[in-house]
Amino acid sequence: MSESKIRVLHAALQLFATKGYASTSMSNIANAVGIQKSTLYSHFKNKETLFETIFEHIIEQNENTVEQLLQSIKNETPLEQLEHYFINYIQYCRNNIEVDFWIRFYYFPPQSLESSILSQTNKAESRNQKKLLSIIEKGIQTKEIRDIPAEDVLLNFYQLLMGFLMSLNDYKIKDPESDMQRCLKLFFAGIRT
Repeated sequence: MSESKIRVLHAALQLFATKGYASTSMSNIANAVGIQKSTLYSHFKNKETLFETIFEHIIEQNENTVEQLLQSIKNETPLEQLEHYFINYIQYCRNNIEVDFWIRFYYFPPQSLESSILSQTNKAESRNQKKLLSIIEKGIQTKEIRDIPAEDVLLNFYQLLMGFLMSLNDYKIKDPESDMQRCLKLFFAGIRT
């Protein structure tokens, strides 16, 4: 990918994440990069294609991050894996413009892209949840986690994670670490044998 195209993607990401899709024009993006609008169109045929390229990159980057995170904790016990996954994933998401972009457009998608955004997000989340489910199932097999439906444990874990993710704006000033530890302590008390 050319340096010019990378600059376009970075500028567009910043503008879409801060101004929104409708309020960001191809002219805004070209001006932010310092190129002619015609040059921008030589890289991307339209704003929708540019947006989709950014969105697909963010999903891919997120999945790569999740895979690296899971690899880094694979030798830990299931409960340790869940705890470290939770904390490290929140830290990854914190002050991350790509995650801000993803959240914004998952909840407030451009109408023409809504179906694609929801579908890609749901597929990515499903893949991540399957990986977490296998950790939970291992914890049940090794009797570290109570013999309760693994899907129920996953649902609670994932909703707790999403709750923290949605409240990251509340943590612009303070560190969420203490609150995460308090919530995880109660969660683990409910599932630990």
